[in-house]
Amino acid sequence: MIRADIMTFTKPVCYFDDCKTPDPEEIRNIGEFINNTLNEIADAIEKLQLDENWEMEFNNGEISLFNDKIEDEEEFNEYVKKLNIDKDLFYLIELEEE
Repeated sequence: MIRADIMTFTKPVCYFDDCKTPDPEEIRNIGEFINNTLNEIADAIEKLQLDENWEMEFNNGEISLFNDKIEDEEEFNEYVKKLNIDKDLFYLIELEEE
């Protein structure tokens, strides 16, 4: 079984250059980047929710998705490609059946 994790939030400070003076344009650009990323994540979740085989959990800004019908990374990548979802949104972990 595969577990696919999506990190939705990180500390915004990690997006800023090391500068002492705030740059309004840089702040706007980072805000736009974060907004676009969250919209991409929401679109992906919306598409995945159409398949009842996905179980989803949200915890501390991380979304964990489980699907016992998808066995490995290769199968997962084919699956999201068919849905036009960027596979790089996900951190994958192959779980052993218990």
